[in-house]
Amino acid sequence: MPRTRITDTQRAQVLSLARAGMARNRIAAATGVSTGSVTKICQQAGVAFDRAATASATAARKIDCAAARTALSIKLLARADELLEDMNATYLAYNFGGKENTYNEHLMDAPSPGDKRSLMQAATYAIRVHLDIEDHDGDGGVPAGKSLLARIAGQLGVRGPLDT
Repeated sequence: MPRTRITDTQRAQVLSLARAGMARNRIAAATGVSTGSVTKICQQAGVAFDRAATASATAARKIDCAAARTALSIKLLARADELLEDMNATYLAYNFGGKENTYNEHLMDAPSPGDKRSLMQAATYAIRVHLDIEDHDGDGGVPAGKSLLARIAGQLGVRGPLDT
């Protein structure tokens, strides 16, 4: 694509709008000059763009992301608790298949040892991810929470990263 030479009038208009506080993308749209050229013209003239709006939007986005992580962390911890409760609940064992493609089910007093192990692994993983989120957003009080969860996990017979 051939380049078009920026006229002195366009250059003056870009600098005038930038000094007036207009954002780079709006200047480019108003003058017909590419955003890269607007940036270059302003840099060469020593004109800086006001970044207050960008900083404010970035801060707001960080707060929104932290809130979303907190909500997710709470859900993970609640799900871990549900999984641990399921280890002692009645359990519906079922299967499909066979020559006649039949369905069979049986209500058991508790999950099988293999299913209990799977529930424990899923709960442990949910707790680990919860702790990772807490570490990311934490205020330094997480080690005490890790210690408590490590003791609980130890009582349940779980070993791994929670033991740190």
